[in-house]
Amino acid sequence: MAQIDNQTDTITLWGYSLKRWSFYTYILLSVHGFMILATFLDYGLTTDEPPLLNYGLDILRWYKSGFTYQPIFETTNTWLYGGLVHVLGYVLSQVLPLSSFDSYHLCCAIIGFLGVVAAYRIGYLLGGGPAGFLAALFLILTPRYYGHIFNNPKDIPFAVFYLWSVYWILRGLGSLPELPKDWIWKTGLAIGLTLGCRVAGLVLFFYLGLFWGLRYVLLIWEGLSVREAVRQFVPQTVAVVAVAYVVMLPLWPWAMMNPITGPFEAMGYFSKFLEPHFSYFDGQYVLNHDVPWFYVSKWLLLTLPELVLVGLLCGIVRLGLWRQSFSGIQPLHIQRFVLFWSAAFPTVYAAVMNTPFYDGYRHMLFVVPPLVVCSALGLVVLWQSLKSIALHRTMLIGVTALVMWTGVYMVRIHPNQSVYFNHVIAGGIQKASVNFETDYWGNSFKQGLDWVSQRYPWDYSKRKLQVASRFGQLHNVMDTTRFERVDVYEEADLYLGTTRFDYHRIAAGEVVHTVDVDSVPILYVIRPDDAYQNDPLFAGSAFRRMALRLRFEGPLAEEGRAVFLEQVEDLGLHYFVAGTYNNMAKEQHEKGNYDGAVLLYQEALSFYPGHLMALYNYGLALYQSGSHHDVIQQYEIAFEHQAKRILDKETLANMDYTLGRCYLDLEDFESANQVFQSLVGRYPKNTTYRMHLAKAFIKRDSVEAALKQCQAVIKLSPDMIDAHVLTGQIYQAIGQAELARTSYDMAFKIDPNNEMLQELIQSIEK
Repeated sequence: MAQIDNQTDTITLWGYSLKRWSFYTYILLSVHGFMILATFLDYGLTTDEPPLLNYGLDILRWYKSGFTYQPIFETTNTWLYGGLVHVLGYVLSQVLPLSSFDSYHLCCAIIGFLGVVAAYRIGYLLGGGPAGFLAALFLILTPRYYGHIFNNPKDIPFAVFYLWSVYWILRGLGSLPELPKDWIWKTGLAIGLTLGCRVAGLVLFFYLGLFWGLRYVLLIWEGLSVREAVRQFVPQTVAVVAVAYVVMLPLWPWAMMNPITGPFEAMGYFSKFLEPHFSYFDGQYVLNHDVPWFYVSKWLLLTLPELVLVGLLCGIVRLGLWRQSFSGIQPLHIQRFVLFWSAAFPTVYAAVMNTPFYDGYRHMLFVVPPLVVCSALGLVVLWQSLKSIALHRTMLIGVTALVMWTGVYMVRIHPNQSVYFNHVIAGGIQKASVNFETDYWGNSFKQGLDWVSQRYPWDYSKRKLQVASRFGQLHNVMDTTRFERVDVYEEADLYLGTTRFDYHRIAAGEVVHTVDVDSVPILYVIRPDDAYQNDPLFAGSAFRRMALRLRFEGPLAEEGRAVFLEQVEDLGLHYFVAGTYNNMAKEQHEKGNYDGAVLLYQEALSFYPGHLMALYNYGLALYQSGSHHDVIQQYEIAFEHQAKRILDKETLANMDYTLGRCYLDLEDFESANQVFQSLVGRYPKNTTYRMHLAKAFIKRDSVEAALKQCQAVIKLSPDMIDAHVLTGQIYQAIGQAELARTSYDMAFKIDPNNEMLQELIQSIEK
């Protein structure tokens, strides 16, 4: 059936001839595809998936509405991403006989499969059949990549299309100055699809110009005229950029509405990403814009499997043996460098620019596939440079052992490959979990609920089992015919919590089950019971202390507080403590206890001076207690901490409204005018803002502008008495009694029993 020809390195199968390594790769890809189809239902739901699936639906609604459906731009930041995968996922969920999220997982996994194909193509291009096969194999055996392909619809598609873009840039490098037309549109298509996932794909234009330009410099060195080089280079790169842009725009509504500025605004937003997010890194909770410069590099060292690390080490060894003059540099040398650059440049750039990160290095997951391909190339190139049969055998045995070890281990930890840590540097998850985040995204909740459904003794015929959790997407994971979500932990039958932010230690009770990865619990199933509140698992948690509203009672209260404050310093919990005090203050605030609220807000800000919600709420309490100057001071601090970028629109509008009223009360009418003009510009239909703007105009003797605002308010809300009264007062003040009387009469028709209106009308008659 199958014949192997060692001389031509081909395999004949049923009359078809294939390159041997291509044949091996096809088998590998077939096995990988089968594994995806056999296991994609095992993976849980991650935090970002529901809003992203809704984003896909919103994009379709936006097109159907003729580009007028505005709710698509009212989410926190989803609209700043391209919507390629989210639309595909939503469409697939409407076609397949699966749940929406299982369909989404399959869509994402298929794209992840295409990433393995891209790795093979690059490996084959730069190192032949063995390198292509190893690149595909190594990427499949990279646990974090494999785990993420099932439920990471943001970062995996970007990583895959980024790798395909690099592939076509590399192919172009090898054929310059002549570049087939179909290669131009394929390169543009790959880059456009990358941009259709995340705006960071703009960096590919930089790669394109830099390395194709470098290739032309070498061609000029070899004798090509500068004029001819420019004549070829400019149209080629412009064509690729044009194709990429045309592909990107339909996939990204924000870019389509703002084709020039939109992508750059998104790039600026994500390069700073000021929204506060915390990660557990090196034994501390680190704010996303305070991560150390080595954050990504360390995560890579801890989580790349040993076989990839060995391959990279082999590449470094081979590089040390390489000697080459400038005149002897070949396209293959540039191509291999570009591959390494595509992984190294983003990592170095992020370190130098102090780019904010959180949740491990998932936002930089796209550098992993190029690193893996570099690893495969490193092994193959070193193998080819060695002449000793003994060394060849040693390498073969070592690589085979690592492949088998990694594959078996991935099966052992299934379906939690995304929390993998290597053993040679990280010490496995047993050691790494003490100082680093594990299941930050909630993949394990499905496993926990499956265990409860199958193993936990409960009579579902009598009533549903009530489940509580801090996981916001729990209701999307659980079987609602058997489970009911409740918010109060003490009233739940079971509580589920991952180790993220000590969620597993919030609700004291009996631990009835844990979801483990290599004997390390990543999710706890707990039966709430106050009898366990002094159990060390729960009593020693600073997060539980915050959940209990920082109560320190009994004879050991001072000692308990001292231990808590020590934990705050050691773990970097200042922001979390500030949030707890802010919530406590807000309760007092809503009860009208402004003095008590002010003290608690001050306590919050003593732990974290830049806590924006505490600053906002503190300002409101100060305003209501009459401390206007202090309000302005606190809000100035908030603006210094990027409140305008971070706070939601409603909160920011309320902040500006309070600030404007302070300026009015303090008779700083120019500042009040600026604030209310800004508010009216953002919310032209808000009559309250327009009325205050009219009052500010009056104070600045801008009568016509004030009248204009009053008339706009009356048009928006004809029955608003205050607008008619203020209009009449303005007319009366400037001596136009008839118009004033008309305004008062209109107000009187709305409320004929209003004594103040009667007095105003009488004042005109006198």
